Amino acid sequence: MGETAGNGFRAQTGQLSDASKKLDMFSDDLGQVRGDVGVTPPSAAFGQLPESDELAQALAHSVQLSTDALGYAATVATNLGSGLACCAQNYAELDSTHAGNITAVLAR
Repeated sequence: MGETAGNGFRAQTGQLSDASKKLDMFSDDLGQVRGDVGVTPPSAAFGQLPESDELAQALAHSVQLSTDALGYAATVATNLGSGLACCAQNYAELDSTHAGNITAVLAR
């Protein structure tokens, strides 16, 4: 996403933008998985075992923890993607500003 250039750093805005898009897609995928995982069957689905209710409650708890974690991961991926997109835009704008300033100085 960047490389050293002498004593400085050169950002690859295209790579930052690409990574941002990938993170957005990853976030969408996590949201889809979260919806798929978030289905808890009723205790009757476990048959007539005496422990069916306890098993259903334990599964519901695990499903809730999983969906919470997937939701958090999706939010993190979205925030990272937004941050990378913002960085790419800021680098591009800064490069354009510097280029304009150099052009103006050379035109004098």
